[in-house]
Formats: sequence, C-alpha cells, structure tokens
Amino acid sequence: MSLPALSTVVSTWVFALLSVCFTGRLPALEEPLPARERPVIEDPRCPFGTRHSQLPTRAVLDSRPQSPLYRGGCLEHIVFLKGSLKDGMFSNGQAEAFFRRNPSTGVRPSASVRLMRKSRYTLHKVNSWLTAYEVTFEGTNLCAESLYQPGAEGELAPEPPSGTALLIPGYWDESDGIWRAQYKGENVFTAACYDGTVAKCAHWGYVPWGTYAGKSLQPYHQACVPAARAEYDHVKAYTCANTAIDIFDNLGLLRRSEDSGFSFESRWNAKGLKCVARPRWKGCETDLAGVLGVCEEPVLGQSWGGDLIGIRSSADRGLQNFDSVSSVSMPFLCPVEGVEDVGCQGQPD
Repeated sequence: MSLPALSTVVSTWVFALLSVCFTGRLPALEEPLPARERPVIEDPRCPFGTRHSQLPTRAVLDSRPQSPLYRGGCLEHIVFLKGSLKDGMFSNGQAEAFFRRNPSTGVRPSASVRLMRKSRYTLHKVNSWLTAYEVTFEGTNLCAESLYQPGAEGELAPEPPSGTALLIPGYWDESDGIWRAQYKGENVFTAACYDGTVAKCAHWGYVPWGTYAGKSLQPYHQACVPAARAEYDHVKAYTCANTAIDIFDNLGLLRRSEDSGFSFESRWNAKGLKCVARPRWKGCETDLAGVLGVCEEPVLGQSWGGDLIGIRSSADRGLQNFDSVSSVSMPFLCPVEGVEDVGCQGQPD
C-alpha cells in the first residue's frame, strides 16, 4: 500500500474514533436524507385538532371533501356521520361522527356531536328545501369560523345562516374521492359548512334529493363537487379558495355566463372528470400533461354525450378581485392540495 493511500485509511479511522467519542456512534457514509413528510395542518380553533385525548388517534385536517383549500371549519375533520336523512333533515339530536382511518390499524376513530336544526329555506327553480344545522362538539360550534361569500349574481337561494352546515346523504371516501351512499352497509351522511364544497354545490342548486325538469339532481351533485374543486385526477385539487368559476349544466338549471372574462375549461359527469381543455390555474400544464386534451364546450340544447356539468374559468387566473396589473410580479404557481407550498397563500381574497 502506498503512503498516500495508507494516510487516507488512517485519517478515516481517526475521524471515526473521534466521532464515537463525541457522539457515541459511527458516522454513516453517504447517509440518505430523511423523506419529506406531508405537512400536518392543525387548526387551533378546532377541538378535534388539539384535544388529542378525545379520540383514539388524532384526526388530520385534510379529509375529503372539504380540504384545506375549501376551509369548512372543524367539520373538515369529519368524513361522515352515521344515520339516515329525509330531505336533508336529521331527526335525532346526537350523531356519531367518524374520521379518517388510522393507517396502522385501519380503524376509524369516532366521537359524538350534537345537531341543532336552524332555519329552513327554499331554492328558486328547484322543488326542494334546504335545512341549516348547527353542529357542535362539547359546546364548540364546528362551523363558527366558516364564512360563505355569495356570488355577485345568479344565486338560487338567499344567503344561508352563518355558522351552520348542510346535511347531505352519503359521503366522499377520503381514500379515492368517490361518493358512496353507505359505509359497511349502513346509511351515513356528510355535514358540510357552507364554505365547504359539498354545501356550496347544494346551495347552488344541485340538491341530491331535489329534481329539476323531471331529472334527479343527485348525479349533478356528484359531478359538482370534484368539478368545483378542480379535482382532475380523483386525488388532488388543482385550485385555491376564492377562485371564481362559471358552472353550467345540460338542464339549464345553472346557465352559462356571457362574461367575456371566462373561457371554457372542463366537462364533468357523475363519475368525475370527462375531459379538460386547460387547467384552472396557470402553471399546472406540466402536472396535468397526461390529462389535458381535446375538450369541446357543450351547448345547451345539443347532446352532451352523458356529461352533466361544464366549467368556465378565468382565462387569466380566476381569483375574485384579482388585479391583472399585479400579475406581472406574481408567479403563477400550480396549487396542488397536499403540497406544502400550494401557491395559494398571500393571494387576493
């Protein structure tokens, strides 16, 4: 062995012995960096996020269908509640709420919540009523911080009561984003604050137990939820809160706006996305390279080929009150649910 090589070996062993003396362990050669963990979002206003002793496991905030991008108060923690509804009304005052599965045990933690019926209102054009509920856990209103911002025009109903939720039959499975009517053979329902996507879709007119033009609106509600969330792949939402959209359907319940600031984006049916011509936000083209394609805007009165809902969004970006002048200095980041920097923070409300 040459002297330079011997010197290298001796230096390596000296470094190793010094490491043992000071750290108590041998240094790992080319030790891999720890895997980046998905950030856990805690909401200090929510008892489910801070009182860990109340549940067998901590329930994280990003359970579908509301997601961090559509803040629905503490009800974001709840995946579904056990029980049956009649026209969106629940007869019993107490309900058992279930959360995301514990990944290690497969068990869903649960807790009892109280449902207090509030005011009832009707939707224009739709033969149905919507009943608002206050959902509480140990005296805490789980929708207390939720605010609904009605659109400038086109609302089918008056502004709903603040701090309340809608009850919708079935639930959106957090594992695959698919709507299901039952869980393990039992009837369940979703409680959604009004700033959550599920409640918005019903308030906009797609009431699951309602009808319009002789058609059930249940499949339209199923199409509306992922459409509003820009959930192009059944897994992630590619939008931010307060992103303005123009939603319309093949029944004429919600009609296409003539606003020149919007252009056609995507088509949806009860199973989710049918096709997308362009992403709702600039910067997502690369992420959605396998999804983007030919997608013609459907026209009322012509065949939609089984599709139910169309979406038009801003040709520029779509945020309400967005100042186009500032777009030069603001990067167009692709907002993807579940990513630490989704590109939504610091944007106009």
